[in-house]
Amino acid sequence: MQSQCDILIVGGGPAGGLAALLLAKAGRTVILIEAQPVLGERVCGAYLCPAGVGLLDELGLREELASNMRSLLGMILVAPSLKRLQTRFPSDARYPDFGISLRRPDFDNALLRAAAANGAKVRMGPRLQGIKRTATGWDAELSSGETISTRLLIGADGRKSRVAKLLQLAIAPWQERVALHVDVPSLTPTEPFGEMHVFTDGTYIGLNPIGTNTLNVSALCDPTELRSTAAMEFINQRTQSSTHLRSRIAPLTNVASIRATFPAAASVRDVVANNAALVGDASGFLDPLTGEGIYQALWTARALATEVSAGWANDAALNLSLRRYANQRRRQHRGKRWCCQGFQAIIRRPRLSNAVLRLLSFRAGIGNAFIGLIGNSYTPTQAAWNMMKALT
Repeated sequence: MQSQCDILIVGGGPAGGLAALLLAKAGRTVILIEAQPVLGERVCGAYLCPAGVGLLDELGLREELASNMRSLLGMILVAPSLKRLQTRFPSDARYPDFGISLRRPDFDNALLRAAAANGAKVRMGPRLQGIKRTATGWDAELSSGETISTRLLIGADGRKSRVAKLLQLAIAPWQERVALHVDVPSLTPTEPFGEMHVFTDGTYIGLNPIGTNTLNVSALCDPTELRSTAAMEFINQRTQSSTHLRSRIAPLTNVASIRATFPAAASVRDVVANNAALVGDASGFLDPLTGEGIYQALWTARALATEVSAGWANDAALNLSLRRYANQRRRQHRGKRWCCQGFQAIIRRPRLSNAVLRLLSFRAGIGNAFIGLIGNSYTPTQAAWNMMKALT
């Protein structure tokens, strides 16, 4: 069976869904394929930063996609010393002063429905088997036996992107850590704050209140930590060793559904090739500590859709538009990578982690400026400047 389209998108998460929606609205014929027959829970912290909320507002999509989801007012940071700092997302004219705690299946499926309502063809179940370069773009071979001919191929298929591998863009990740996620009942009513708990060995656990009595628990650690300890036991060891956590999270039992991925990071040597591009985690993923995942998915999808729509006239214009997207992505990604590497250097040193939290606690504006960076309200330069102003 042979099909044709202007644009084939591989992957039905937020990046693929939004790219399909925007490009279909721009008048392109779009096919999106998603390997899973149904979108369920993901290995994800389920957090959308204030800049991501602002992006949904700009596109007029927040009411449709996230109207019933919980707002997050800021972040709580807990150092290895167990010192606790509560911060608020800063007020900024460009972005809301709150994030959103997303229920991923609801959000992802709503985005796919919106894409389909705007003309994109969404196909659940078929897997990408291979791709072949053609004179007019690509032929994509699917597990169903179908071949789809497309002018533009978009990989939105996550950190272990098959598209990135087939395009020979994937490279070894910048660090190899394991991410564990599990949703658990909260022993106390949850508050509208995300949390980050750093331990003496560089492990950290993030909490996201996805309901009044439910917490999304994310743990990041070195793979060596799990060679002699099961994932459930590892999470129990950390949560029950913290006075802040054990009063709110009961020890997990065998019925807990722990989701895991390794490595948690992903790297690529470029985000574009001739008539092809990567978005979302497929275009590179730093680390859950930065809260980047869903925001980057939406940001890259919009940036690519904008450039592609402007450069659709011919192949030369299209590939020039892809290069403009790649340059935007590189600039946007570079600053956050430097910050992420700095964060990792800090959290692996307990004394330094404790000292940094004391500094952030010195005045309220310092901690809020730092959280403005995590929330993408500020660039690294803006966050550093605001922290310096708060110190003086």
